[in-house]
Amino acid sequence: MDSCIKGITAVIMLMMWTQETYGIIGYDCGSAAANLTTLSLINIEECDIPPQNVNSSKVYVQLLQLNDFNSVKVIQCKVEIDRTVKKCGMFSHSLDVHNGQFSYIADVTRDTCKHMHTYGTFEMAGTRIIGLKSNQIASRPIVLAGHVDNDGGCSGSAYSDPYGTWGNVIVLGSLKITLQDYIAEVRINTNRVHLRSGVGCELSSTHCTDIEGGDTFWDPLGDSWYKIMPKPVETLPPTVMKPSTKPSWKYISPGALATSGIYSQTDLEELKDHIMFPAERPAILNTMTRGILGHSTVMNGGSLSNLIDEASIERIAISAWKKFWNKFLIFGNISAGLIGIYLIARVIKLLLDTFVHGYAVHTVYGWSVYLLGAVWDSLTQLLLYLGRYKPKDENPSAPIQLLLHLGRYKPKDENPSAPDLELQEHNGTETKLEPVYSLLPPREETAYTLELKN
Repeated sequence: MDSCIKGITAVIMLMMWTQETYGIIGYDCGSAAANLTTLSLINIEECDIPPQNVNSSKVYVQLLQLNDFNSVKVIQCKVEIDRTVKKCGMFSHSLDVHNGQFSYIADVTRDTCKHMHTYGTFEMAGTRIIGLKSNQIASRPIVLAGHVDNDGGCSGSAYSDPYGTWGNVIVLGSLKITLQDYIAEVRINTNRVHLRSGVGCELSSTHCTDIEGGDTFWDPLGDSWYKIMPKPVETLPPTVMKPSTKPSWKYISPGALATSGIYSQTDLEELKDHIMFPAERPAILNTMTRGILGHSTVMNGGSLSNLIDEASIERIAISAWKKFWNKFLIFGNISAGLIGIYLIARVIKLLLDTFVHGYAVHTVYGWSVYLLGAVWDSLTQLLLYLGRYKPKDENPSAPIQLLLHLGRYKPKDENPSAPDLELQEHNGTETKLEPVYSLLPPREETAYTLELKN
């Protein structure tokens, strides 16, 4: 017993003194032969990381900052109106009205100002003014309301402006148009534009009124980039340079490698396909080319059906069916049109046949129910046949009495001389000419005596 207890105690002590170890088992499922590799996790090699050489260099740079001053192109348009309002009196006289003489500056919009600078034209009160040029002053007479002819006659109309409203008047005026364009100074830090006259305007508003130039407009560049070629042309923004950075490594836990393995079967198959496919691709392409050209090929289990999935086949079938159905619809439309033409011709023929048949039946039977038989060809033929060969009335009493009344009937057996055509009626509906023989004179018996004399 003592020796047994000592042995058990020794085994337990050896198990307690044994240190725990860790290991990684990798499974190569790509081949039939297993390759087992044992890795030591107790001793590791020294990490021999070569030191990096740092190169120092001096770089001289120039600090660039925004300029406080800049420039922008401005355009100015000033339209001065000097108008006179009068009423037309008798005998070509004109009458003054209250506040009839006045001068003022008209408002000009951005589009109108650009149009005058670009095309040199301006329109007001139906009058078109041409020949305007930048940095010049042009004066033109104008009739703002009413009509005045060369003989002094006038006719008035209604007129209204910011300084009054009148009715049945003539308005004569003079326009003074001033156009200017120049480069104005800009203070970026204060957001101000300084015009030639000394007037300062807010840069971001892009519009202000100058006492000398009138309405002033400019277009800021904004955040867009432009290049001079030699005119400003909008272009893409330049590339922003940034310092180069080294890639950083991030540790990702591999999970329970000792129990689940490093790679799954799917990963191994994908790796195998990735490694083997570049070698198989030329052979597959050659095989497909030979098959397309009609030469003999050995597919070795391959099939072109693998290149087309079920959805692609369904799309091809749907497309083919739609094309076939469209062709069938075209054929059906043409056939329906031809059938319609044929039916119209048949209806016209039926109407003509019915009319002709009805006329033929009417000549035989008159207005009767037999006219309904004109719709069918066979029934019409039967009615005409029966009407033509209809049996005569065997009772000749009526026609004989008629002929006796007319004094033309004579017994046929008494005088079988040459026939005489007479009118005879049969059945009250049909009349025709038949030969009627006249009666012979009555027969007389006479005795003759023959004497012979010497």
